[in-house]
Amino acid sequence: MSIKLAADSSIPADMEAYETVAGQEEIYLEEVEEEVRAMLIADEPPVSQAPLDPLQVIEELITGDGDDPPLSDDALGQMLPSS
Repeated sequence: MSIKLAADSSIPADMEAYETVAGQEEIYLEEVEEEVRAMLIADEPPVSQAPLDPLQVIEELITGDGDDPPLSDDALGQMLPSS
């Protein structure tokens, strides 16, 4: 079997090779899907966990990142909601 490109040229179609590649892609996608599903299941919070206070979450987001340089007290005062 061959695929016609023009009247005088053609490419042989090796269906077995295409099926092999397609099978490998399917296996790869199934493995990735399983890994993503496992990550999502692991990230789900326990059902018994109490809801978080939004103000506490905001404060942790602003002050709790150890990779960033520390903020000045004035900058923190402007970012954090006043109590």
